[in-house]
Amino acid sequence: MTMPIFYVLLYIIGNICLLPLNRKIPSWLITSAGFPIGVIIWVLASMILLILKIPYTWASLIILVLIISIISIAKPVYKKTIQISIKDLVFMITGLLIISILSYIFSNQYFVFATEDSFSIIFHGRGLVESGLVPWSISQFTEWGVIVPVIQMAAGLFSFDYLSGYQTILAVCLIAILFLGMFHELKNYFPLITSLIIAGAFILVLATKQFLNHSFYIHNNLTASIFLLLAIYSYWKFIKSNEDDWMILGSISITAFSFSRIEGPIYAILIILLVVSIKLSSYKQTLTMVVPYALIAIAWHVALLLSGGQNQLLSSNNILIILIALISLLILAFFSSKLKPLLSVMPLLILTVLFFGVVLAILVEPEHMITSITNYWQNLVHMYSWGWTWFVLLFFVPLIFWQSEQLPENWFLIHTIGAYILVIILIALARTPYRLGETDSSNRLMIQILPIILFTIASNAATLKKWVSPDL
Repeated sequence: MTMPIFYVLLYIIGNICLLPLNRKIPSWLITSAGFPIGVIIWVLASMILLILKIPYTWASLIILVLIISIISIAKPVYKKTIQISIKDLVFMITGLLIISILSYIFSNQYFVFATEDSFSIIFHGRGLVESGLVPWSISQFTEWGVIVPVIQMAAGLFSFDYLSGYQTILAVCLIAILFLGMFHELKNYFPLITSLIIAGAFILVLATKQFLNHSFYIHNNLTASIFLLLAIYSYWKFIKSNEDDWMILGSISITAFSFSRIEGPIYAILIILLVVSIKLSSYKQTLTMVVPYALIAIAWHVALLLSGGQNQLLSSNNILIILIALISLLILAFFSSKLKPLLSVMPLLILTVLFFGVVLAILVEPEHMITSITNYWQNLVHMYSWGWTWFVLLFFVPLIFWQSEQLPENWFLIHTIGAYILVIILIALARTPYRLGETDSSNRLMIQILPIILFTIASNAATLKKWVSPDL
């Protein structure tokens, strides 16, 4: 099997597994999300083989991927709830052609950007193939998360030094999801051509040197970014429509995001809390969102804790903090029907606690925190990395807040953005201070929230129309 065929296979697998959701999820999103979901299924199959100590071969992987795919569609097929329309087929075939072309172009190993971090991830993947889950390879998960090193394991199947191109395909999928998501919101208030132009202009705001570098960079930020966007967009639609299919896609995506980076569980917990509290979901929906994710994350972090090989970033103490937060989330879910008053103030409570957490951190370590905050801000306004991106977005801040009081789904976006940025500042306390430079961690973390900010602006299309021209 060649690498381009492998990527096409991931796309097909992702589309098959998303078919049960096609009653409510539009064709354009299933097609755009097919490749990243296929990646997650491949990672899941690889981890199952590692945990069960089954040889990592094409045969074992393909068999396991087929089993996962069959399980995901068995019930809908039996109940005959899957309906594939001509429109679905057109989107899938178009997506297949695009993925095939991208796979052929970008699987060339010269289309990569690598640093010392990249080589550590590649070496981790090779170690997993050759030695499995030995103490060293387990400890490395406390530095890079799960998804990207496990993706790199596939290089061993091709006898390559590393896997290339997948991050660029993920970047194209991210752009497609963001562009089409914004376009569908904008066209409710603007003419078709105007909607395309505005959505395209926002994509240009996204396409900074920082984003373009990460589109070829062997690292975990771009991978985390697409799953965060897919999760937030799905939860936003769930809050808006109360359709369980959106909740399921959001839960799958937030789980993938959580395992993309070591701080992922912190964000995932906060986002799930925001969905549960702003939506005030039914008890069954709350359990569905919380229990599967929490149990998987708890089991994984217990395994990391017991491995005894944690590094400085995800130390034993930090793992314990994450475990306490996950267990608390689980308890809250089970008692959510009796905690409605608490849930109703949860969004404000989250932001308040995080804000005063930052204030307390500054009081405890003033030099450390002020250095981190100063460098964080200076990196964002550095023209070489970000251009005019953050200045443009500051212009739209009043738009975001204008009418959001009437729209709970938009309040969800606002609280997510606020919580995300406050956490970036707060976690500086648990590490060396943020530094100046485009490769600084805080600077790279903003790649993940930038698409969410752009979509938040587009989601306020009604107000945007009043700004631009009421007559359009």
